[in-house]
Amino acid sequence: MFGSLMTGLNNCPIIHALRAEPVICNDCVNTFWNTTRVSRKGANGAGAIEASVHKKEIIVTEAIIQEVLRLGDQPHFPTSLEQNRVLLALQRMSYEGGYPTVLKKLFPPYWRLLVHIFLQCIAENKGGYGQLNKT
Repeated sequence: MFGSLMTGLNNCPIIHALRAEPVICNDCVNTFWNTTRVSRKGANGAGAIEASVHKKEIIVTEAIIQEVLRLGDQPHFPTSLEQNRVLLALQRMSYEGGYPTVLKKLFPPYWRLLVHIFLQCIAENKGGYGQLNKT
């Protein structure tokens, strides 16, 4: 029943980020966030997060996050997909509704779990978490 979900996750470009199990030290995390400031040192002035942990300067940029999580993004990577590609992906997921309004309840249960996690963790929803917005 979860075969297509597992295949989709294993072929996903963010699989490393989903499977990585970093060692997390709460004291370091708290120190990082207590000393955090935003700067414009990132690529093309896009910004960076700077902090100090145990007297060591930490700089986090978009490029560093992409490298560490092995996202594989390329410059000028598309930020939106053509409607026909989205419709084909939804059909492969056995989605029973229309587009552009995508409702979580219209996915089969095994895909609904992934959509739920996506909505909670990644999507920029300003309303409820039952609908995936187009952006």
